Amino acid sequence: MEIKKIHFKSGLLANKLEAKDLFCHIWDWEELPKKLKELLAKDKPWELSGSYGHPSAAEPIQYHHISFIGEHKTADLEFFNLSVVYFQTKETEELQRIFRCLVRFDDIKGA
Repeated sequence: MEIKKIHFKSGLLANKLEAKDLFCHIWDWEELPKKLKELLAKDKPWELSGSYGHPSAAEPIQYHHISFIGEHKTADLEFFNLSVVYFQTKETEELQRIFRCLVRFDDIKGA
């Protein structure tokens, strides 16, 4: 899948704050730092599209959503309570790929 754009939301959902209320960071593929593009090309997180984690695992809910937008396809990855799931679950390659990706986007969203 050739990625054209990426939409990313993350934050804590508390006090009736909903995912739709979170700010959406948008990047064109060309705008991403080289190291992040290399990580994405290696891990291909768009192949893992779906919903992960458990909204009831912690309060407030730690929420991440990323959309990889291509020419003819969009792949969405949604994760609830990433930190809780990551540290309480036996690490899998799939979980490590998701974790690396979401943490890197969290790092650059404020830049």
